[in-house]
Amino acid sequence: MERKQQNQSAATPRRRKKKMKLRYGRIAVLAIASALAMGSVGYALSNTFVSRPIDAMASSTVSVVSGRDLASVLSTRANHLLAERNQQLAEQQLPQEEESHSQQASSSSSSQSSGSSSQASSTPASNGTASSSAPVNNGNSSAASSSGAASSQAPATFDPNSLGASGAANIPQWKAINADVRGWIKVPNTNISYPVVIGPDNNYYSNLGYYKEQSRDGVIWADSGTKFGKKADISRNTVLYGHNWTNISANPRIGNVNDRMFAQLTAFHHLNFAQKTPYIQYSTEDESMIFKVFAVFYTEVDFNYIASDPEDPNFLYIIQEAQRRSRFTYDVDVNTTDKILTLSTCTRAYGPSDRQRFVVMARLMRDGEEITPVTITDNPNHKKPTL
Repeated sequence: MERKQQNQSAATPRRRKKKMKLRYGRIAVLAIASALAMGSVGYALSNTFVSRPIDAMASSTVSVVSGRDLASVLSTRANHLLAERNQQLAEQQLPQEEESHSQQASSSSSSQSSGSSSQASSTPASNGTASSSAPVNNGNSSAASSSGAASSQAPATFDPNSLGASGAANIPQWKAINADVRGWIKVPNTNISYPVVIGPDNNYYSNLGYYKEQSRDGVIWADSGTKFGKKADISRNTVLYGHNWTNISANPRIGNVNDRMFAQLTAFHHLNFAQKTPYIQYSTEDESMIFKVFAVFYTEVDFNYIASDPEDPNFLYIIQEAQRRSRFTYDVDVNTTDKILTLSTCTRAYGPSDRQRFVVMARLMRDGEEITPVTITDNPNHKKPTL
């Protein structure tokens, strides 16, 4: 009996040791499984978020997130997704840019025979600048029809140094990546500094990036009827499209790190911003050009402002109609001997309809014209969209 008790006493530590091994073994298996799962998440995140280019010349190749950086990546991605979700909830209806641009392209081509006319929108990642978001005013046009708080501020001052380099030097590098690259667009005081591509039609780049990969942000692309070259050779109306997924409200913010393509274009809604940003830089492979802004406006897609080479009467109509719709009055002379640049993107400033656009128009600087401040004032009686 005593010997049996001794054997049982000796067996007890062995059983405990065995149980501990099993327990630690299970913990190890769970730890390995968790590590594998987190590694998968890290790899996925590196593909969808971390390796997203932060400027127009950054690489878009996939890179695996290290364990040391994973917590930071997860936190950043979570904040990014939360911001997107909050924006979607505020908007109630996400813009269907691809469909609506196609609608404008088809309606424009049937309504006007002079020049190429079709609308689209999309562009690549940029060198983002920070800002805070503003809620969408669905169905309330009053916020979009007024100049906002900026109009009560002292007039902003234009700084010629804000123009900086045109970005034209980047064109050859991007053309080596994508043969459709034909130019560069840069809007001062924003993160808009991208290659300009052109496709066989206006829908080709609606959902493609610069590497011709599937992309929600897309690219900045030119209307399919656009002509390039020196300033004497370009279209009368160079029309560029870019997506706007993050800044579509009736009171758009001025800059945000998550804005891509033409999302920051809607900053021209504010008088103060418009006053300090009277020029836009556009370059082709042959020449760098500066355009002077003369109109910023909201419009329904029925206004065919996207004809590339309209005849004089229609070209004059586009210019004058843009000025009637402009939120501000620009002290800039424009006529049919000029060439203009049209930047077009989506908005929901006037409610959930996908048939509205925000547009910035500028005319090419004339020979001998100097870069000087431009007088820009509120236009309280501007024409509003009919939706």
